[in-house]
Amino acid sequence: MSKNLHIYKKSPKKLQSDIDKLVETFDLDYVRVPKVGSEELRTEYLLIIQELLEMAILKSSDFKKTLAEILPFTMQGMDTSPVITHMARILDNFDNERFLETNFYLSLFIFMLNVEGQYFPALKTLCALKLVGEGKSIDFETINKMSYKSIKIELESIGEPLFLIYDDIGRKLRNAIAHANFRFDKGKLVCWNVEPRTRKRTWEKDFTFEELTATLADIYSVAEGFINWYMIRQLIGKVQKFVSSERV
Repeated sequence: MSKNLHIYKKSPKKLQSDIDKLVETFDLDYVRVPKVGSEELRTEYLLIIQELLEMAILKSSDFKKTLAEILPFTMQGMDTSPVITHMARILDNFDNERFLETNFYLSLFIFMLNVEGQYFPALKTLCALKLVGEGKSIDFETINKMSYKSIKIELESIGEPLFLIYDDIGRKLRNAIAHANFRFDKGKLVCWNVEPRTRKRTWEKDFTFEELTATLADIYSVAEGFINWYMIRQLIGKVQKFVSSERV
């Protein structure tokens, strides 16, 4: 799109056509990925992300200042994304039949990188956008100190799907990984949580490799959706601004 700025100045229809194609490509690449996590959840994630971002742009008196406060969260996700993508490609190259146990353990590592480096920063970003959309002022330090529970309370009214997978499986899986409460057994990964005092198991689940990677994909999709839609929205906004200024 950035190469066609002067064409758009002469042909608004061409601009709208290219915007439609860009959004359609994103929809195919992000939402309608076959056999990777839940398409339904990704659709809901995207609607939430779009609503929060547009409302923040509309309501913010100084959106550049707002961006400066949330940029560190966005950059954290962007910095982590290439690492996760690279590791996922390595994982894809392993033969599942020969290296299934290795694939499981690598997936757990990727899961923790994803939760800490992308999922939580993405939730903080969306929470900040919601507050801005409500006409409230924000600052990086305040948002950064918010607990998961506080963020969930802020976002639940508009974005309950953001928490479904993490609360159902992700939180327990994160705890199991952190305490090394997992083992490879008969082609599956068995994970569990324990009550610290009694050492009794409070949760246990065995995952096939497909189930584990689907869970990872659904949580990863929150950050992936925001980062990519934000970049698309920024590109469209800059092109439209340039074209409008050229017509004046």
